[in-house]
Amino acid sequence: MTTKLKILDKNENIIKIVNLEEKDLITRSGREKSILDIMLDNDIDMFYGCMGGSCGACICDLENGGEFVEKEKIRPKVYKNVSEKEILTCIAGLKTPFKDNSEIVVKKKF
Repeated sequence: MTTKLKILDKNENIIKIVNLEEKDLITRSGREKSILDIMLDNDIDMFYGCMGGSCGACICDLENGGEFVEKEKIRPKVYKNVSEKEILTCIAGLKTPFKDNSEIVVKKKF
């Protein structure tokens, strides 16, 4: 089963569509990948800082597919100013098992 991760810029132009399988969510060392990891692996320029959910630099709008995203999958957030429609990509991950042909749309803020 596959899931599409569509990345938009702040003007809602498509930067990239990444087709993912569940095996793509695990690093070679066995760690689960965050959405930020997936974006960086696919050469998408992203702001980030702490990689731990405390600085807010990697914040993005979750435009669609929120039911397929776990906002604190990698670790609990520390940065508190996150709305229901936003994610910290450094700690957010994709829920598994995938539902076939699901789509997640993330819009960069910066």
